[in-house]
This record gives sequence, C-alpha cells and structure tokens, in this order.
Amino acid sequence: MVKIDWEYGPAYPMGIQDSALGIIDNTIISAGGFTRHPKDIVRRHPDAFGGEESGFTNVTFALDMSHKPWTWERIADMPAAPPRQGTTPVIVDEAMYVVGGFNYADPFSYRETFKLEKLDGEWVWEKLPCELEWPVAEAGAVAIGKNIYLVGGCDYFRAPGGEVEDLLTETGRDGNLVGNGLFVLDAEDPHAGWKRLSDLPGTARMFPGTVALGNLIYVLQGAYAPLNPPSPGPHYFNVADNWVYDTISEKWSRLPDGPEGTNRSAVLWRDRAILLIGEYRYPQNQNPDGSRTDIYTEEEKALQKADALHWKKLFGKAVFCYDIAGGEYTATDPLLERTSTPMVAIKEDRVFVLGGEGGKLWHPDAFQIGTVRELTS
Repeated sequence: MVKIDWEYGPAYPMGIQDSALGIIDNTIISAGGFTRHPKDIVRRHPDAFGGEESGFTNVTFALDMSHKPWTWERIADMPAAPPRQGTTPVIVDEAMYVVGGFNYADPFSYRETFKLEKLDGEWVWEKLPCELEWPVAEAGAVAIGKNIYLVGGCDYFRAPGGEVEDLLTETGRDGNLVGNGLFVLDAEDPHAGWKRLSDLPGTARMFPGTVALGNLIYVLQGAYAPLNPPSPGPHYFNVADNWVYDTISEKWSRLPDGPEGTNRSAVLWRDRAILLIGEYRYPQNQNPDGSRTDIYTEEEKALQKADALHWKKLFGKAVFCYDIAGGEYTATDPLLERTSTPMVAIKEDRVFVLGGEGGKLWHPDAFQIGTVRELTS
C-alpha cells in the first residue's frame, strides 16, 4: 500500500482550473486555464484576462524547485488565441506539448498543438504545424519515447436540439468518436501530423487518468457525457471501465473496474503503482454496454433532494492506488483539500497537485505536495 505525506506548497497566484501542468527538468510549469478566483492577479498582471477581471487566461507561471524559497514566476504566455482551458499537456525530453482545449467563444474547442521549451535561457513557445482530426478538450496524453499519444476527451458544442453548449464525449460536433479516439504524434516530425490509431473500447470519456509504462498506455476511469442526457437527471456520469493499450501489438485489453466516482487525475509512481488523485461522484455509473448503475446510497439520495447545495460535498479528497502487478485498488492518504480534476505531476517520490474544481474555493489556489514514502504488501 502506498503511503503519502501531504503538505502545502506555495499557493498559486490565482485560483486555477484546467491549466497545462508539467515538469521540465527541475521546473514546474502551469500554462493557461480558467478561474473564478483571481485573487489580486489583475493588480499585478493587468493583462491576465485580456481586460476582464477573471476567466480564461494564457498566463504561464514557472516554479524552479532548485532554488528556495519556492515562488511562482511569470514566464512567456501561451500563444493560444483565444485563451483556453482543458488543454492536454505532455512532456517529451525537455519540452512541454499542449494540445486542444476549449473556450466559451466560437469555435469553442480546438485542434492545435503548442510546444514550450527553454532556449538560451529563455522560455519559448511555438505553434506546431499539426492539427488534430477533430477538436478535443479534457483528453489524456502520455509520451513513449518520442511519440505522444492522445486518448479520449470531449468536444464543447451545442448538440442538436440543445439549449446551450456543453462538454460532450459520446460524439463530437461532426459525429466523430471524440471520447474514444486514440492518436499519435511523432514529436521529432510534427509535420507528419497526428495519426489515428485503434479507438478506445468501452465508454467514451473525458478526464481519463492516463499513464504510460514501457510500451503500455493505461486509461483509467473518467466522465461520460452523452449527446442526449436524460431529463430530468444528470448529464455527466462516472466511468468505471478501465483499459490498457499495447503500442506494439496495437491491441486494447480490459482491466479491473475502478472505484466509484470520477474526475481523478493520474500519475505513475516508480513503475509500480498508479495514483488516482481527487474526486467527484456523479449519481450513476455509465457501463460499457450502455446501461447505468446508481451509486448513491439512500441517505445520499435523500440529501440530494433536501439540500440544494449537497452536490458540493461530493467533491472529494480521495487518493487511490492501483497496484499494476496485482490489479487491485486501495485507498491511501487523502489530500488536504477537496478537489476534482486537479492538475498533477510527479518527480521521483514527490507528487504535485494544483488547483482543480471544488473545495474551499470554486477554483482553488492550493498547491498540495505529497511525498510517497512506502509500498507494502
């Protein structure tokens, strides 16, 4: 069982949701995202939201872990137009690649890929000459060698007959299988573009917990959003089914189902365990056969009817450990604060958890650092 000692690191300059988080060498990078908790960032950075008081941003901060005290320092802005949240980051060598994302302005979701690296002591962004086959946000991504694999995600658009735009995984705006898609990009040859591989079986999902181990890609849980949700009723559902993709045989295999709940972010610890961090619990699981299973207890159902704000309590501090060798899930030491879909990264035995949604603030500024200290049978 993994044990984790949690502590607070320096708070982020604003509350933050859906930034692109990664570690380059010894520096933590957080690029873009969205906030309804701006703190005093507009006073210090008047251009943070393009003249607005909060919202979408391209502002990028770096935290150099080689120098103490640790502080978040602004570096070059991500060159996305317009600014966006829900991008998908992945590190290859000493560069961070950032894919897709969404905004509340037309065309809402995006196909672009950006690259951040340090050249001659300066952080430099580049827009790459490759676009995805369809717009995608809130996907999962991993790097295996020089190859970047992007899996699942959603499109943000107004479904036929819908009243507003929403995140949808069942299908994209052009009928594509956005929540099941798998793509690969050779980081050394971006001109060759993204290539589509065998679709993820099972439930179409956004927010998949995604890690790579050797030639294998693990895709755990996530959230399902149908084109025509039930009315009245939830329009997002927990995903329970988990899968692993072999990049050599190009085949998918099913893994044991995950614990109840969703919106968990994943990191791989020492090639032995996958940590699933954060939580939200929707009322039902979406099963691969199309059926749905209630997960709330009768007490929770009663609270939902009696307390209009009870849903806020469904954000969680949960951290689960998936033992790769044994195929089993165990709960481990929880976070200090509740959050769902936090941004996560890992370096050796330290896990970094930034912001997310829920908790004390709608978009928290919390930077939680966990030290993984043992694994026992």
